[in-house]
Amino acid sequence: MVNPWALYVECKQCGETTLHEVLKGKEREGSGSFVVDGVFKCKKCGGVRQTSVSEEKPVVLQVVLSDGEGSRKSTITVDAEETLAVGDELFVGKDRIIVTALETEGKTVEQAPARVRPVVWSKIFNRIKVKVSINRGHSTAAEAIEAAPDEEFSVGEILTIKRSKAVIHTIKTGTATIRQGGASARAITRIYAREMRETFR
Repeated sequence: MVNPWALYVECKQCGETTLHEVLKGKEREGSGSFVVDGVFKCKKCGGVRQTSVSEEKPVVLQVVLSDGEGSRKSTITVDAEETLAVGDELFVGKDRIIVTALETEGKTVEQAPARVRPVVWSKIFNRIKVKVSINRGHSTAAEAIEAAPDEEFSVGEILTIKRSKAVIHTIKTGTATIRQGGASARAITRIYAREMRETFR
């Protein structure tokens, strides 16, 4: 809330929380919040009033990052009103992480508000393994490739795996079997491909 030009404030005329322009204001710091005393103008109805608005300070959470067989500790700063949940994706520095568990008061929970300062257990999510089944005529080989979570794979795309090429004919996700189009690596449970045999003239 440094130099706030606009804030969400409850507007008595609109009867709801709306965006207000700060016409004049002074900021002060409370024990767990920032407070702005000032004159606010509702961007929706144009009403002007003098009031004080408080906003909770961001909180710093302890994060345990699992990376392969090892782990390390770090911290992350989030808004106090934010709710964290298992499966959330966050960034710690340059690392993309996925929340695997939240610990508060010695108990493991599925979700928790940031203001209770849960310990965030996570794993590095920069690269993921995508399973690939390659049909080689009378046999099928199980392979795996690494990809960024948002990397797209499409039916008809050619993969190069261990010096051989294979064309994708089916993509399976957690909710669908795709024979046209594609999906992101994070959604894919398995790719089915057919080996391309080189012909020589």
